[in-house]
This record gives sequence, structure tokens and C-alpha cells, in this order.
Amino acid sequence: MIEFKSSRLKKFFYITFALLAIVGIFLVVTAYLNPSSAMGLMQIIMFQFVCIFLPLLALVFALTKPTFGKKVRAGIWIPVLTFAILAGLAVGLMALQSNGRCTRLEPGGALWDCDFSGMDLSGSDLKGADMARISLVGANLSGSDLSGAILENSNLSGSDLSSANLNGANLFQANLDGANLSGTSLDGTTLQLASLVNAQGLSTEALANLESWNGLRLESEDEMRAKLWPVCSGQGVEQAADYLPGQQLNSIILIMGEGKSHELSSGALWGSYWISESVSNTELVACLSLEKVGIDQCTYDDGVTFARLMQRENISIFEAKTGKLVKQISIEGPRPSICPAEIVAGGDYPDIVGDSPSGRSIIDALAPFVNEDGVSPPLNAP
Repeated sequence: MIEFKSSRLKKFFYITFALLAIVGIFLVVTAYLNPSSAMGLMQIIMFQFVCIFLPLLALVFALTKPTFGKKVRAGIWIPVLTFAILAGLAVGLMALQSNGRCTRLEPGGALWDCDFSGMDLSGSDLKGADMARISLVGANLSGSDLSGAILENSNLSGSDLSSANLNGANLFQANLDGANLSGTSLDGTTLQLASLVNAQGLSTEALANLESWNGLRLESEDEMRAKLWPVCSGQGVEQAADYLPGQQLNSIILIMGEGKSHELSSGALWGSYWISESVSNTELVACLSLEKVGIDQCTYDDGVTFARLMQRENISIFEAKTGKLVKQISIEGPRPSICPAEIVAGGDYPDIVGDSPSGRSIIDALAPFVNEDGVSPPLNAP
């Protein structure tokens, strides 16, 4: 038996419950009748959890009295069962929908989340199709029309896209590693944050008319660092791009000692247009080394002494093509904490070391060389 604090609160609870349940059912049915990659199964279930289950659970605790013991409320089963039923309905309808729609290979089709790995889809007319998050690993799409298709977060690694039409297609964060792109048309195609590592048949001409390619990866970062590491010793890399200061946007790769990756190399903390797509598109190499610099010492009457150290990032910026040094910069991190007023005699005390320079300070130091306001240079195939 559910005991409400008043009859008015009881009415309020059940009216709210009915409205939220209707909203939940409406969303599930709407997503089933009008499928959209923007309203997938997980989005629906998360919405039900946050906007239906949690509010109802809060209302149970706020409007009812404990029935079995001090904290147990019988009304808890209402939001629990409601969420379970609505989530189950969403799973069932979406599974039913998926089984049907993934067989309809047609222009403008709803093929999101489908799996066509290894299938022969050569010559298919899929223009304008919603294929977000689709799996086409190793599929044969040669000669297919994918113009205007939505292929965001799709996996086309190892697929055959030779002579395919990808004009105006959206391949944001798509994986095309190892794909065959011989003769593929890419006019107006969005390849922002996409990966085309080891893609075959990719030409500079095909890349000339892309709509967007910020953060595009044409070579793996490990391969790029291995090829560009000699620049840190003043050796130029002939296949790198010319550095034109003040004229265009310049990509830059960050390399630590011995050719290791820097934590900022992924571009997570800075604009993706800074990231080098490949060696042939890299204008600058920033070589970084972190050192500890002594400030003073903490000395005590019993003879214990340890140092206070500050961390400094030394950055040497080189032209990738010529190996010419452009600028040397040193960025100091925050000062370490002060010496303790007292210590325990006979203890083992390590040096006090300050934090390393922040990623933002490094980005700000490199920004003038990248020339963010410059025009984007044309892409070169690796």
C-alpha cells in the first residue's frame, strides 16, 4: 500500500506519472514510425532514464511516506516498472525496425547502424541515404552512388570505393583506413576528423575540392613522427610542405625526445586544423624537451637538505622541409610549493617539484607560427 502525505499530492503524482509515461510511449512510437539516426535506441533509453525514471523516483521519495521501515517506500516499483517496460518496448520496436530497414538498399534509405561488412554492393544507388555508424568493413562499393549520403562515424576500412561517387557526402569521423579510393569523386565531401591511413589510389586532385577536412588523418601519427624526427636534428624532409609564414594556415606536429608522442598531439586541447594530415602536409615540427631547473634548497638544522625545482618546457620550432630553425622558446611551469616549516628528523625527503607547463601555455606559444587567420593550403596526397 502506497501512503501519500495528502490526497492532493497523490493526485499530483499520478497526473505527473501519466504525462511522463505518455511522453515516453510517444517518443518510442515516433522513433519507430519515423526512424532517424538522431533518435537511436540508446538516446531513447537514456532520455527515459533521465527524464522519466529519475523524476518519478524523486517524486516517490518526496510525496510518499515510508511503509516498511523508516526508509522503504512501496511506490518505488512504479518508476522502476515504468522504465523497464518503456525500455523493453524501445528495444523490441527498434530491433523489429532494424531487421526490416537494413534490407532496403535505396536512395535516401535509413541504413544507420546496419552491418554490411564484406558484402558486394557494387553499383548501388544510395545517394542521400542515412548511413551513420554503418559498418562497411571490406565491402565492395565500387561504382556506387553515395552522393549526399550521411556516413558520420561509419567504418569503411578496407572497403572498395573505386570509381564511387562521394560528392557532398558527410564522412565526419569516418574510418576509411586501407580503403581503395582509385577514381573516387570527393567534390564537396566532408572528411573532418576522418581517418584515411594507408588508403589506396588517393590523389591530390581528388582532395582538391573537399568541403571540410580539419583533423583529417592521411598517415598514422607513428609513421609521421618516424619520418619527421630527423628534423629535430636540423635535417630537412624533402616530401614535407613549404613553410610560408604569414601567408597561410600552417600545420605543426609535436615531437618529444627520441621521436615520442606529445600529449597534445591528438588535438584534444587545440584546434583540429593545427594537426598535420600527413608528412606531405606538414610545414612545421615543434621539438619539445622537459627539464627541471633548481630554484633553491630547503635546509634544516639537523642537516637535511632537498631542492625546490621548477619544470621548464624547451621548444625548438623547425621548418619541416628544410630543417631550418625558426624559433626557440622556453615555457616555465608554476613554481613549486614552499619549504615545509618543520620536518621529522631522520626522514627521507624527495625534492619538491612544480607542475609542468600547462597545455594551454604551449598552445599559446605556438599559435603565432600556425597563423590561425591564414587561408587553408591545398591538401597533398601522401
